[in-house]
Amino acid sequence: MGRKKKKEPVMNLTGHLDELRKRIIISVIAIVIGSIVTFMYVDLIRETIIRPAEGNLVFIGVAEAFMTNIKIAIIAGVLLAFPVILYQVWSFVLPGLDPREKKFVFVFVTASLLLFTGGVSFAFFVIIPISIKFFLGFETEGISAMISFGNYISYIAGVVFAFGMVFQMPIAVFILSKLGLISSEFLKKYRTHALVVIFILAAIITPPDVISQILMAIPMLLLYEISILVAKVTRK
Repeated sequence: MGRKKKKEPVMNLTGHLDELRKRIIISVIAIVIGSIVTFMYVDLIRETIIRPAEGNLVFIGVAEAFMTNIKIAIIAGVLLAFPVILYQVWSFVLPGLDPREKKFVFVFVTASLLLFTGGVSFAFFVIIPISIKFFLGFETEGISAMISFGNYISYIAGVVFAFGMVFQMPIAVFILSKLGLISSEFLKKYRTHALVVIFILAAIITPPDVISQILMAIPMLLLYEISILVAKVTRK
C-alpha cells in the first residue's frame, strides 16, 4: 500500500481569530505611524483642505483648533496607511483561496487601491469644491458664512471616505460574481431597482444636501454599468 498523503492542517476558529487580531494590530500600527508622519505636515495639509472654504472658517471651542488638527492628522494617516490596510485584508483572505486565485491577489490589491485613490481624488477635487461653493452661495447681505473648523473637516472626511469606498463597487461585484451570487444578467434585470437604491445610498452616506447626493449618484451609476461588464467577463 502506498503512503497516504498528509492532509493540510485546517485552521480552527482560534487560529482565525489570532490571524485577524494580528492583521488588525498591523493595520492600527500603520495608521499610528501614518498619523505621526502626517501630523508633522499638518499645517500644509490643513491649508490644502481649507482652500475651498475661502477663509470662512472659525473655531468656537477653546481646544477645537488643536483637536481638529489631530483629526486631520489621523484622517491623513488612514489614507497614507490604506495600502497596508488593504494588504492586510487580502492577506487574511488569502489562505481561503485556491492556488490559481492566489495569483490574482496582487491585481486585486492594485485595482482596489487605484479605485480608492480615484474615489478620494474625485471627491476632493470635484465634489467638495462644488458643494462648498454651493453652500457659500447662500450668503446674503445680512447673513455671513462662519463655518466651524471641526464641522468642516468632518464634512470633508465623510465625503472623501464615502467616495473612496463606493469606488470599490467593481471589486465587490467581481468577488460576488466569482462566488456565483450575482451575474451580469441579474444586474441588467434589476438596473431600475439599482437606480433607486443608488440614490437612497447617496442620500444616506453623503452629507444632507442634494448637490452631494446627485454628484455621488452619477459615478455610482457609471460604476454599476462597469460592474455589469466585470460580472460578464468574470463568468466567462
